[in-house]
Amino acid sequence: MGENLSFGKSRGDEYMTSLFIDDGVADRGHRTAIQNKKYNLVGLAYCPHKSDYQGMVAIAYATDFTINSRGKREIEKRFKSRRVGSNAEIEDS
Repeated sequence: MGENLSFGKSRGDEYMTSLFIDDGVADRGHRTAIQNKKYNLVGLAYCPHKSDYQGMVAIAYATDFTINSRGKREIEKRFKSRRVGSNAEIEDS
């Protein structure tokens, strides 16, 4: 597995460009992770960051992934909460 973290950009393309260019990182480790052919699974999340950075993106890379029962429950809970008040909720009626 691998991961990349990026802070303080305002748009998704800015985060990804910053990681890919990897300016100031001698081994270009962020770019290496993005281009690593062994990673065939990726997860990405954005969140506000309570600092001068304002925002943060976390990217996780994996070759394999098996979800456990706790993870399945969490996904179901989050999926249901996002459908409340959405068009999908109306379609389910």
